[in-house]
Amino acid sequence: MTRADFYDWLIAHKCTIEPLSEDTRGNIIKVKSPRSNTYVYLDTPINNKQMKCFTVCQMCHQLYIPIPEVCKESESLAIEIKKTHYPNK
Repeated sequence: MTRADFYDWLIAHKCTIEPLSEDTRGNIIKVKSPRSNTYVYLDTPINNKQMKCFTVCQMCHQLYIPIPEVCKESESLAIEIKKTHYPNK
C-alpha cells in the first residue's frame, strides 16, 4: 500500500488532517481519529512510496478504523506486539 493509498483510506474513514503548530517543522501531517481523541503522524509527501503493512495496521489500530484488506496479514503481529510491549494502551 502506498502513502497515497493509505491517505485515501484515512479520508474515506472520516479521519481528519490537522495543521501542525507554526513552530513545528518536519515532513509530517497529523491525522486525527474520527472516534476518539487519538492521532498519528504520517510522513509526507503523500506519494507512491510503499508503506509497511505493519505500520498501516498499527496506525489503523491507534485511530480505531478498519485495516485495509491488503494489510490484514500483519494484523495478528500488530496485536501481539501491542499486548506484549504496550499492555496498558
